[in-house]
Amino acid sequence: MENAHGFPPLPAIAAVLVCAALMGGLYQALFPRPARWAMVLTSAVLGGALTVSLTYLLSPTAQRLAEITDLWSALRVVVPTVGLPEEAVKGLAALIAVLTFRRAATPAEAFQTCLFAALGFAVVENALYARAFAEVSVLIAFGRGIVASFIHGLMMMIQGTFMARFVATGFRRWHLPVLGWLCAAMAHAGFDWGMLQPLTQYFELTGRHADPTTIELAMAGAVVQNLPVLAIGIPAPFLIGLYLFRRALRQAGRIELERLQAQGEGTADAAAYAARIAVWRRAGNALMILGAVGLIVSIAIAVWLSASGAMPPPSGPPAAEMKGNLPLTIAIILSPASLVLGWLLRQKR
Repeated sequence: MENAHGFPPLPAIAAVLVCAALMGGLYQALFPRPARWAMVLTSAVLGGALTVSLTYLLSPTAQRLAEITDLWSALRVVVPTVGLPEEAVKGLAALIAVLTFRRAATPAEAFQTCLFAALGFAVVENALYARAFAEVSVLIAFGRGIVASFIHGLMMMIQGTFMARFVATGFRRWHLPVLGWLCAAMAHAGFDWGMLQPLTQYFELTGRHADPTTIELAMAGAVVQNLPVLAIGIPAPFLIGLYLFRRALRQAGRIELERLQAQGEGTADAAAYAARIAVWRRAGNALMILGAVGLIVSIAIAVWLSASGAMPPPSGPPAAEMKGNLPLTIAIILSPASLVLGWLLRQKR
């Protein structure tokens, strides 16, 4: 996060809030019984407020990146300044909200509360990034509003599993939220670890306007050096988080089914509910197909442009490079997002 003051442009703020609202609505809709809005919004507001405080406590991003020279120095930066504090902020926001509404809180609500804490955190962080890249602030706001917000949610799916168990045990096992925080912090640090050195070199070289060949060679070397960490650190949170999210939805669905059966709901209601689930799954299938096709086409176009020389290596500021390849950037962002969204819709309970 950038330790910055002031506000990004209003369209970027609107884009950040719209993305957060859409994701929050999706999280509520996927569960068979939405969490109380008072509870999840308390978590989101606390997540945002605590994040603002965190930006003043941490050193500025540029200063932290300047400390990175190799893979191990990146690890020394990412654990104490990214993994541990960011997950602590989100976990604390969720814990306060859960304890505030503890009299009627359910394990499913505790899980959902963690997701909303991640959204509150992401709103502030995404707004700060939009402010830092003012030339493409709306694109940054939408891109991070979808991608970064969901990645923060993945980490909170880990914490949410422990928080749900904490609620299920009657708020007695206080070590569970702590273990959830540490596991999420480890996953978050691992996700960012392999990307920090390549990003540092990229910003350094483009900042001093190095020639394209130098940038290309440096970036290739940095990626190869960090490849073992990237190959594990990036997919692991996705696999773990999505598995835990699917598990939480299924548990909530099973509990809701037992409740309906205990109340003697009729077969007509059950058939109508099954029909609604089928609609969600068909929509999910369509989005997954669309995302897969879009991703394949985007990658093919990027490879062709690079091979033909129509897309030269980066040589200017990151914002200018992004703005120059705007359609391809949007396609590369939206295609995997469509894949993940389609998978999520298929998990509706």
